[in-house]
Amino acid sequence: MSTFNVRGCRDPLKRRRIKDLFKSHKCSLVNLQETHCTSNDEATKWTNEWIKDEPCVWKNEKCEHVSSNFTSRSRGAMSLLDNSKMFMVDSKILFEGRVTFALLKIHDFDIDNLMLVNIYAPNDKKDRSNFFKICCKK
Repeated sequence: MSTFNVRGCRDPLKRRRIKDLFKSHKCSLVNLQETHCTSNDEATKWTNEWIKDEPCVWKNEKCEHVSSNFTSRSRGAMSLLDNSKMFMVDSKILFEGRVTFALLKIHDFDIDNLMLVNIYAPNDKKDRSNFFKICCKK
């Protein structure tokens, strides 16, 4: 598993560099923060670029993702996973552009319910403190 703060994915050249990161880290699960993604359609397009376009990151070209979107200039959290090794049983998004939850089943380790939480917390100390207080109540 790898986690990257990508500071925006809007630029095609940057998305290509992100794909190179995926390949070099040889991970089956990737969490991205600060994607600046605005819609699920856009998240699917980027996922296809990273995973399916040649050269493929994962050999089977099967991938699932969950994306918490916001604006083209801020926030965004996304999780991508290799379906040959695991699959997403369920997913949920909280706090626009801040949190994704993915309930996973991992084949190789016979794990039926692993909860993956991808959080992109606010930078400001006071906002971050309030954010986590609210998270703990949910």
